[in-house]
Amino acid sequence: MAGLMLVVATLSGCGNPSYTWHQKMTVTVSTPNGVKTGAAVSEVTASVGRQGFLSEAIVAYTVKGEATVIDLGNGKYLFALLSSSGNPTEYWAMRIFYRRVMDQYPGSEDELNRFYSALVNMRDAAPFAADRYPLLITFADINDPKTAREVKPDNLAAAFGSGYALRSITLEITDDPVTDGEVQSVVHWIGDPNVMENPGWKNLPVFARQAIGGLLTDFKKAQTR
Repeated sequence: MAGLMLVVATLSGCGNPSYTWHQKMTVTVSTPNGVKTGAAVSEVTASVGRQGFLSEAIVAYTVKGEATVIDLGNGKYLFALLSSSGNPTEYWAMRIFYRRVMDQYPGSEDELNRFYSALVNMRDAAPFAADRYPLLITFADINDPKTAREVKPDNLAAAFGSGYALRSITLEITDDPVTDGEVQSVVHWIGDPNVMENPGWKNLPVFARQAIGGLLTDFKKAQTR
């Protein structure tokens, strides 16, 4: 069926079942000029099972995509990063949809395979819990990577001024294609080796490097654009 991303389990190279799904994060913000929304789709693949003779890992993940960009107007941008300490992208669907999937799609498979085999065919959306929001950042100067700043979800006004407030962050399992190029259309230096490679990279503040690392999964592709 053209355009439909119906994904079923396949066997990975080590014989483990592998599941792939697309997930759309949507961020909605109130501003003095009305409601602004941004969305981005990432792809996650989970390989379930022991990952090697000496490995303790039960699931191995790969992620492809980029951060969600919310254009707030007047040159202000909010970014919801792909990953942050304690809340990596690959766990979002598990944390948001696990109970719903297990209740709606009972089965006899082992627990993880049962969850992922149902998840990849589910089309649903739900909000992030407030304590599981992705890391939000902005750049005081969008043209200067050194100016990366964390934005507190409950206090957007501190970063952007009076009248700015986070309304919601949701995750949807979707057939939409992976987002590509939206971050770079705003953050033009993301493909610049003078910024992204040493000595420029090591001269950035630690937080800026951490934040930039959550903007994309494929920085090499950005450099070829």
